[in-house]
Amino acid sequence: MLLFQRGKSAVRRLLLHSRLAWLYGMCGTVYVSLRQRKVIRIYSKQGIWVHRFRDGALTDRHVNHRLSLQRYLHDARDYWSWVYTPRHGDIVVDIGAGKGEDVPYFACAVGPSGRVLAVEAHPATFQCAAVLCRENGWTHVTPIHAAVCDRTGDVIIDNPASDIMSRLTASNDGLRIPGYTLDRLLENHAIKRIDFLKMNIEGAERDALRGMEQCLPNIRRLCISCHDFLADRPHGSDALRTKYEVSTFLRDRGFRIVSRDADPRPYIRDQVNAINERFDS
Repeated sequence: MLLFQRGKSAVRRLLLHSRLAWLYGMCGTVYVSLRQRKVIRIYSKQGIWVHRFRDGALTDRHVNHRLSLQRYLHDARDYWSWVYTPRHGDIVVDIGAGKGEDVPYFACAVGPSGRVLAVEAHPATFQCAAVLCRENGWTHVTPIHAAVCDRTGDVIIDNPASDIMSRLTASNDGLRIPGYTLDRLLENHAIKRIDFLKMNIEGAERDALRGMEQCLPNIRRLCISCHDFLADRPHGSDALRTKYEVSTFLRDRGFRIVSRDADPRPYIRDQVNAINERFDS
């Protein structure tokens, strides 16, 4: 079995890094279409695999038969709209956008009259989000390759096997990327208000908050994913235990915290949903 897996990986690498990528895409089109029982066209753009559905496109670093636009929309609404549902004309900032799993929901919700900033630190994952926006023609979505942190300047992130788990690190053994405070990032893009902010950055949220002092009063509602449940696992790190600190930081600055403690999913229970009382008064 191990030999078979290695052989399959070697063939895939050969096809991806040669002029035969079109053949891999054609095989992927047949395979995924049969798995999902509908026609899904698959092709490569800038090393990213585009999965073209009737109602839009999704992207991945690999051919992925599990991709579903309706699932993306459903999950994003479920995960992030506990305290606010984005509307046409809104400004949404997605920090930790990944390969763009939540971007279709935000892009459709705010419409062309709104604006979405999709910020992702890992370069390969960011490339998925950037191609996603171009393939769907979302000119109102701005993909940004950067880490949001407590200072502006280059930072290092690690490069695990699963790039969605990449984190800032003090080690020099990693990927050097641009880092910005959210205050600076919003200034660079001439954004003065945020109707909804989503943050999911694997434990770096405490540093990101320290770089948000200027813009925080102008954020209407937000949802920050904390990861205390990972800290509670065997070999978990206390550096991931941020929910209390994040909640206190926001509460001290006039936000009302709305809990999801009853949800059976630990990654949802550890979310900090907050409403800026300044806008509700």
